[in-house]
Amino acid sequence: MRRVFAERLAPAQLGAESTLALLDRFGLQTLVAVPPGAETGALAEALVRLSTRGAGSGSGRC
Repeated sequence: MRRVFAERLAPAQLGAESTLALLDRFGLQTLVAVPPGAETGALAEALVRLSTRGAGSGSGRC
């Protein structure tokens, strides 16, 4: 399994269709680390998009 690391990726960019397409294209697994206090509605939405799509997870889960 290949992984990608992007420490400061904005939630809107994380959940963007173009990002999801790249994750799928290159078979990248998504791992998201959230620092304390960084939980936002935008992040929740991005995580739902990742989970729903199963982006790069192989098992359909992120």
